Amino acid sequence: MPDRYGHDDDLRLPDLDVLGDSDKLQAELRRELANVGDHYVPPPRHEGADGSDSIWVTIDAEGHIESVDISRHWRDRLGSERFPAALHEAYTDAVRKLINANALAALVAQEQVGGQPVAPRDPTDVRSDQTDAAPEPPVDDQEWLNQTWRLLEDIDTQLRRLHHISADVHLREQTVTSPQGYLRARVRGGGITDITGDIQYIRSANPEQLRMEALGLFRTVAKVVEN
Repeated sequence: MPDRYGHDDDLRLPDLDVLGDSDKLQAELRRELANVGDHYVPPPRHEGADGSDSIWVTIDAEGHIESVDISRHWRDRLGSERFPAALHEAYTDAVRKLINANALAALVAQEQVGGQPVAPRDPTDVRSDQTDAAPEPPVDDQEWLNQTWRLLEDIDTQLRRLHHISADVHLREQTVTSPQGYLRARVRGGGITDITGDIQYIRSANPEQLRMEALGLFRTVAKVVEN
């Protein structure tokens, strides 16, 4: 079983709903940057878990699924009815960690070039390939604040998208099914909005069967959104 408590578990970014002024924002950022150091490099993979610590999903630095692991005791902690939602929760947790790690790397890079923001890529949309040029370095504290706010707002948008707070209901929704039909994912705008399943099949399956179904589901989703 992979390590479930990776380096990125404790990484946190300033909350846009709380911070209100330049001094406070800079203080929060300085503290976080001091924690990660001047040479922070995002981990090559990120592991997410559901709330019961029964399902673990690992993604790479590009947001691609590397592995799914399921506890032998998942039924005691979850029950069959909650399995699909827990799988989605574990996947979402992994992507959230990736977003945080990319954002911190962008902030570290910003400091290394004298305050010039470096935009993080958005892993919530597997189709995205961001190549936007970074803006010119800020000339004063106010411009630094403005550019940093834009960076944090971009990160905040990614996190809100991850939790589907701002999901566009007008986007076409697709349903993707796992190889044996145990699990179904709803996909919209390049992201997974929900995972459901056939409870009877899930109840009778062993952890390895469910693991392979989950892997098959995620891989099929990746193919669908890339086309």
